[in-house]
Amino acid sequence: MDLDRDFEFLAATVRRSISQLRDCTASHAAPSASRGGGLREHIDETLDAITDRVDTSEARFKSAREDVERLSLIDSMRLLNRNVTSMHEAAAWLNAVDEPGLHIGILYFLDEAANAIIGVDADVVPVGDAGYQYATVSWPFTRILARLKRKPAAASRPVIVFFPPQETKTVLLHSLFTHELAHSAVIEHELVDDVLGAHLSEQRFKTDFAAAVKWLARNRKLDTTEAEIELTKSLASWVTELLCDAIATEYMGPTYPLAFATVVLSASWSEPNHTHPPTTLRIGAMLGQLRERGWEPHLQSTIPETLRWLDGVGGLTHRPSVRLEKFLIDWSQRLAKDVRATAVARLGSHVYTPNDFDPVSQEVGELLSRQILPAQLMDERPVDRRTIFLAGWLQVFDLYDDSPPSVALGTANDEFQDFLGTAMEMSTVLETWKGL
Repeated sequence: MDLDRDFEFLAATVRRSISQLRDCTASHAAPSASRGGGLREHIDETLDAITDRVDTSEARFKSAREDVERLSLIDSMRLLNRNVTSMHEAAAWLNAVDEPGLHIGILYFLDEAANAIIGVDADVVPVGDAGYQYATVSWPFTRILARLKRKPAAASRPVIVFFPPQETKTVLLHSLFTHELAHSAVIEHELVDDVLGAHLSEQRFKTDFAAAVKWLARNRKLDTTEAEIELTKSLASWVTELLCDAIATEYMGPTYPLAFATVVLSASWSEPNHTHPPTTLRIGAMLGQLRERGWEPHLQSTIPETLRWLDGVGGLTHRPSVRLEKFLIDWSQRLAKDVRATAVARLGSHVYTPNDFDPVSQEVGELLSRQILPAQLMDERPVDRRTIFLAGWLQVFDLYDDSPPSVALGTANDEFQDFLGTAMEMSTVLETWKGL
């Protein structure tokens, strides 16, 4: 084996890949404060870190006298090649900055929601991707930087939110983005720790945890430490999903559960897994939040049949078949108040309540029924984007009927979706112009 040639080949290959990605970021150059600016900075800082390691490795290889060290450096160079290759999907993300596909009203809404939910400077880049469906990733290359003893230093947190390309025009479903943005908030503010907190030292928690660990170790053939790690990850994943649901529900009101049911309930039911609670349990938690927030009277007066259907779904009794599921379901229910309190604390004044909607609901509903953009009220105030979302959903049930199939019919009406997106765009422009 010619170690010199092998190393030279790997170094040339990684430098070629770095050059390709740098050309890509350069071709999307724009002010750092614009959409995609934080992502470009994050890509460049990661490439800088990799380049520095390549330079160092080349210098070390030239001075290395032992084959063991030279082979180690060759392995390290292969890892750097894999790292750069894993960054290639960022090119598609940058392309999405130039052609997001989403209505500009939704782009405005995304920035507004990110500011409220994450609470830090965030660079939100929406990307249509059939593989990811609805998902998110922020600081996407932190693991690479960590291996290279670096930390992300971009001026704003890059947040990539994925959505199914076939739903590009479906404005009514875009409230689901708030759940994805909440994932970044959970990480940024370590919200899982806030929920679990004191419970970890409770005797009941310790007893239930130990029983679930014992079951895992016996049935999955794991040692105790491995079982503890797996159970801890599963609990953290479940709490994360419930937190993101809670934040989205507090921020959006009934809009989020309606969009969630439309998408998620059509594909899953009460099946628990390692990363997500049962869909039925999640819907029950959302409805509980809406009732505590005071939304029920309005929903009972506008969509009683749909609410009854959702109540039936969310009220399903869960009878877990194994100790692992029992532990996760039991503690998800026990932690419900802590989850909601943490979500409310994160949002602060950005919680959306019936007091925000009820005083303007009739006026906004009348504008929609007359096909007038509900962007401005009679007193010249701009309409809250969340009010446009909710009024749009209620208009769907008026246009069709108060029944579950109407959610599919309403979200298939592209003309209506575009109408709502334009209303959000105009209300944002008005709010910005007035300096509110």
